[in-house]
Amino acid sequence: MDVASSEIYIKWCKYDLNFKDTQTATRDALSGDKLLETYLTLVSRYPIVSIEDPFDQDDWEHWIKFRSNSNIQIKTGAPCRSERLAKYNQLLRIEEELGCYASYAGNVFKPTSKYFT
Repeated sequence: MDVASSEIYIKWCKYDLNFKDTQTATRDALSGDKLLETYLTLVSRYPIVSIEDPFDQDDWEHWIKFRSNSNIQIKTGAPCRSERLAKYNQLLRIEEELGCYASYAGNVFKPTSKYFT
């Protein structure tokens, strides 16, 4: 679930879930604690395994509370870089496990243009 909380964050650790509604006053915004409670309720009811950016980048108080009260994955930052890094790290672990039996396939593994004609 990608929340993008920085987009709905307003001052004093409040989150305006109705940010697109210009008629709604910011007094209806949720506190960080209330948003945390909402996430924990959703996680207990539904099979959510990952929440991306649940709180604003500067709302450390609620990041810490969320992390200590849940066991789901929190993803932050650009997905492109972190997923590439995870794949690379997995390759390093495989190579380490194979030890001297690991070998580089080289150009034999690369498909040539004849496969695409």
